[in-house]
Amino acid sequence: MIHTICSGPGTVARHAAVALLTLLTCAALAGAQTTPDSGASGPPPDAGLAVQDAAEAGAVAAVRSVATVNGEVITSADISQNVRALRRGMPDAPIDELVSEARRILAEEILLAGEAARLGMLLSDEQVSSYWEQRFGEAPDFERIAAATGTTHERQISLARRAALAELYMLHKVGLRADQAQVVSVDPVLARMVAVTPRQLRDFFQRERPRFDTPATVSFTAYPQAGIAGARALRSALLAGEEPPAGTRAIPDTLYVDAVPQLFGEPLATFLQTAGLGAVSEPVTLEAGVLLLQLTGREMAKAADFRAVQKELEETIKLDRVMRAREALVGRLEEDAAYWPDDLFIRRVASPSQPP
Repeated sequence: MIHTICSGPGTVARHAAVALLTLLTCAALAGAQTTPDSGASGPPPDAGLAVQDAAEAGAVAAVRSVATVNGEVITSADISQNVRALRRGMPDAPIDELVSEARRILAEEILLAGEAARLGMLLSDEQVSSYWEQRFGEAPDFERIAAATGTTHERQISLARRAALAELYMLHKVGLRADQAQVVSVDPVLARMVAVTPRQLRDFFQRERPRFDTPATVSFTAYPQAGIAGARALRSALLAGEEPPAGTRAIPDTLYVDAVPQLFGEPLATFLQTAGLGAVSEPVTLEAGVLLLQLTGREMAKAADFRAVQKELEETIKLDRVMRAREALVGRLEEDAAYWPDDLFIRRVASPSQPP
């Protein structure tokens, strides 16, 4: 496994966009209190929103913020959970901007899912679980989520269904999904917004090629030891080609070479950058004990090949274009929607610069 201090090969820094997509895919699973009666008229009463600010451990910002869209209420609990999701992608954003952004994205989700339901797009409970299993790699545990958030199993499935419908409806409108094309047709204008030509792929690859190159890596096994005597004995055994004694703690890891100085001081940093395969470092005394490293592999940096990253290139460009198409579609639906407050759909967090 490659240490997460480095960006992986082929990744593109897109924190705000990723945060938005995180909400699109997991807002329903994050937990929310039971929705109040949607038949209530007028704006709902003010509610306090307690949001944990990750930048200041233990600090809680109280924010008054609830909303309604076509009779469906966005609760303070809904917003609070989604602020935490946004915070992962935008850790430095002011809390009031995160609250407004979370509220806006939830409102957009309600519009999209409502239109999907109006057209007859249906998802059974099994399909909802299957959809999120495909998105996250495992089926959501609705009972656990409900217990953790003080809601019900039924409420969590309802929220998961709404988020899935919103995403599926959007993907059908731009032509990236067709499994329910009998009820949701492709919008030609939106489809053109998302389409990527081979020339655009080539141009983007040439311009952003360094982002897709594979950095040089170094692999090693770390042997933490309690004392210097034991570390020296282990080093002698490893250099002699012997297996470590039974019970010896061994931690294999792989780092991008450029990240080594961020994780190790001297002399271990120089050892990892220059040592040959099989070499064993001198024991180094640290606060937590003594550390010994054995170098197990190196991979040279590799320039990206267009054919190898073509799919990732296309997904990178389409991610931004789908977000733009989504904004256009929401703008249409917003015109006929009944919502409160009046500034609910105003974007307060600027979209990051993205590929054309």
